[in-house]
Amino acid sequence: MSSLHEFNARGREQICVLLVLLLVALLGATSSAQTLTTLYNLQGGSNDGNWPCGGVVGDGNGNLYGSTQFGGPQNAGVVFELNNNNVETVLHIFEGTDGQNPCSALLRLSNGDLYGTTIAGGLGEYGTVFKIRNGALVASYDFQGGLDGQNPFAGLMLNVDGNLYGTTVGGGLGACGGGCGTVFKFDNTGHKTVIHSFIGKDGGNPGAMLIHDARGNIYGTTATGGANQFCPQQGGCGTVFKIDPSGTLTVLYSFTGGTDGWDVQSGPVLDSKGNLYGTTVGGGTFSLGTIYEITAEGSEKVLYSFAGAPDGADPGQISLRGNALYGTTYTGGDANCSTFTGGCGTIFRASLSEGEQVLYRFGGVSDGALPTGPVTFDTAGNLYGTTQEGVKDGCSPFPYGCGTIWKLTLGTSGSVF
Repeated sequence: MSSLHEFNARGREQICVLLVLLLVALLGATSSAQTLTTLYNLQGGSNDGNWPCGGVVGDGNGNLYGSTQFGGPQNAGVVFELNNNNVETVLHIFEGTDGQNPCSALLRLSNGDLYGTTIAGGLGEYGTVFKIRNGALVASYDFQGGLDGQNPFAGLMLNVDGNLYGTTVGGGLGACGGGCGTVFKFDNTGHKTVIHSFIGKDGGNPGAMLIHDARGNIYGTTATGGANQFCPQQGGCGTVFKIDPSGTLTVLYSFTGGTDGWDVQSGPVLDSKGNLYGTTVGGGTFSLGTIYEITAEGSEKVLYSFAGAPDGADPGQISLRGNALYGTTYTGGDANCSTFTGGCGTIFRASLSEGEQVLYRFGGVSDGALPTGPVTFDTAGNLYGTTQEGVKDGCSPFPYGCGTIWKLTLGTSGSVF
């Protein structure tokens, strides 16, 4: 058990062409009235980042904050700020010993502190948790591997108890090859403890955002593991779990690897009635991902199965606003998107009353491609997010550039499926 120390310083193949043509013929023209604006094109190289994969978080004054997996002199990634005039400032460039390859959503506290994780790097090269205050990296925790955990992909969550919680994909117990992963806690003194080590049957390789309810219960997902080991992927189909304030973990659902989904790479969201919603990358009717619901009573059902083109595939982290779910798909959408024969991705909305609606399909050339991370909202209801590839030419080896930060202004409707 350790404390924070001060520090200075997917393509997936799509369904057949006949099915695509049939869907297009049945659905007709898109009644989309949404407007997407590219706020910033990341430049890559030594002074900027590329491949933002954790979305952005706002501060209430129109400024956005995020991180990129690559960029900087060591190509180890950066943390950036985009102000309300769309001027970007790089707050920190990772060098390796202080962390490498951040790919998480940032957590911004009310005092302005930013917390995030890096997949690799640090003194043990197993990844880090970092804190940025007043635009500078001021604290970092280095994972040690083994029982301490390693390779945190997701960001941190602030629970009602005032402590920070997160996950590591590897380390801990279990025979998952490098460990089955952990859930960890930092208390308000910076002291870290592991509150659960996965062993496989209770889940494996948690790499998604955690959430909590008003009582302090924690909810999350694992990409692998669970009761059903015979899956399209090795190691199990994934789970949804709950950890109560005493630290006891309950598996709420084990995916079976069929139409109910598998490969749970994103975390759940919770509505006011205690129902959980999330996405799977695999499974569903077309094996291209699902939106699922787990009711407060514990029953699971698939609300939507993605079909690739024209509605999207490989859905990511969703966000809940009002009675609707909002998110992105990494691929799918426009099947004619150059280079990405499976489509460059979509932005969608889903609700029980309206079904799934495509709000926007990325085209790659002028608006970016491969959206990643959760979407966030401003007070007017506009959506913000990132694409992994952007519109700047020459950002080798990425044909569509180094990534973008975008804003979607919603109109009256999207195309309903």
